[in-house]
Amino acid sequence: MCGNSLIGWDILEDNPNLAQETIDQINPFDWEREFPEIFQNGGFSVIIGNPPYVRQEMLGKFKGYFQKHYKVYQGTADLYSYFIERGVSLLQEGGIFSYIVANKWMRANYGLPLRSWLKEQCIEEIIDFGDLQVFEGSTTYPCIIRITKSVPRTSFEVTQLKTLDFQSLGDYVEENHYNVNQSALDDKGWSLSDERTQALLGKINTNGVSLGEYVDMKIHYGIKTGLNEAFVIDTNEREKLIREDPKSSELIRPFMAGRDVKRYQQANTAKYIILMPKGWTHEQSGGVRNAWDWLKSIYPAIANHLLPFKEAAAI
Repeated sequence: MCGNSLIGWDILEDNPNLAQETIDQINPFDWEREFPEIFQNGGFSVIIGNPPYVRQEMLGKFKGYFQKHYKVYQGTADLYSYFIERGVSLLQEGGIFSYIVANKWMRANYGLPLRSWLKEQCIEEIIDFGDLQVFEGSTTYPCIIRITKSVPRTSFEVTQLKTLDFQSLGDYVEENHYNVNQSALDDKGWSLSDERTQALLGKINTNGVSLGEYVDMKIHYGIKTGLNEAFVIDTNEREKLIREDPKSSELIRPFMAGRDVKRYQQANTAKYIILMPKGWTHEQSGGVRNAWDWLKSIYPAIANHLLPFKEAAAI
């Protein structure tokens, strides 16, 4: 069947004047009408899938619908959150659901409604690939979640993979899985630790001060360049710019993303950033001359590097 898995014809209840062209683009889908025999028996017995990974910025025109029809709605949630709820809702009693999705929902703020909702489901298993790159050429950080349409259990099986170097995922899971107490999971963020570790974390949280409390919840985003292709460079490009103009080193700093910071390891990076805070060129040039002309005269190599990105930066 071809249709919008998440949006049904009930979208016309709130938007009765939708143009036919818009309706065709949305392509609403009525699951019960398209699969009548399935739903006469209560729903599907098995649902498996790899839902699309679509960032919330692309969902603006549908957020009103998602807010009304999905319990896991959160304004900044990625699309796969709604696919999880939809998939489980289409199961018959005792049916089995399993998706491979990004694991960000376990810790991200937008995942809080999803985490709360999942604690009301019968989770059977989560296989977490951590920061292992399962899909070549795609940075996704996936996990596999399996749910049964039934009453919640007290615990479920978890496997946290440390490597992709194995012959059989099933064998690896069999040798490395452990149980997690479902009721002990914190809606603020899931730590898929075994029961012994969960008890230790609970003790630490009770007797310690969290980083959020310590900094009075003033935790900020890191650097946002607006155009990484222009401002984030590798070692070779850094050396090239410094060869062309030694003053370039004044604006180049080591650059790391969050995934580059590891526990108990010294941070190393092969990436660098051309660092010019917002308004810096205007301030340094004294505001009396064209800031770009000033940059070209003081840091010519940096300016020549940035020039090909002029149109992309203007978008």
